[in-house]
Amino acid sequence: NVRGKEPQLKFRDYHPPVLLVLSICTLVFSPLVILLMPLILSETIYFDRDNWIIVTPNVNYILIAVSSLCILFILLLFYFFKINMYSLSIGSGLLIISLLLVYASAKSCIIISEQGIQTQGPITKKHTYDWKDIKRIDNQLEKSAGTRRHYIFYFHNGEKLTIMQNGLFTHEVTSKIYWQAKYENIDFNEY
Repeated sequence: NVRGKEPQLKFRDYHPPVLLVLSICTLVFSPLVILLMPLILSETIYFDRDNWIIVTPNVNYILIAVSSLCILFILLLFYFFKINMYSLSIGSGLLIISLLLVYASAKSCIIISEQGIQTQGPITKKHTYDWKDIKRIDNQLEKSAGTRRHYIFYFHNGEKLTIMQNGLFTHEVTSKIYWQAKYENIDFNEY
């Protein structure tokens, strides 16, 4: 090793078992984190008694999955390679990416309430639609999934929003959407 030159990534002679155990735990518990974390984040951050439903978009689950992979790569990096400036730089970069992905997942949601519909994607600004901005609502049965239904909201500005019905769409929520549409004179169609 020449003085002043930092060695590049080099394999370890000794592998600390704690990093392997943490890697295995991350791999084992990642599916649980991927399934629950986006839902917990949206329900915690955006909870308000006036909200009828908070829908967690599928992209949130993908973002948390990639974030979990970044954490796993960090642990495996430190397990297999010596810790030096290169491995620390790569690990720090992956950690920052992981945290940014969790942040983006926490921002993304769709909220339906008496005031209207709020949407926000992981990298887009929040957009609020009042009920008077909605031209038509279709509640359609998805042909490929058999019994899954989805709502399609058509807006006066030409945009549309599709929301897949899930277990959070209780009878109470669907009734509120239906009666709000009738109150606002919005065409409501069920197919």
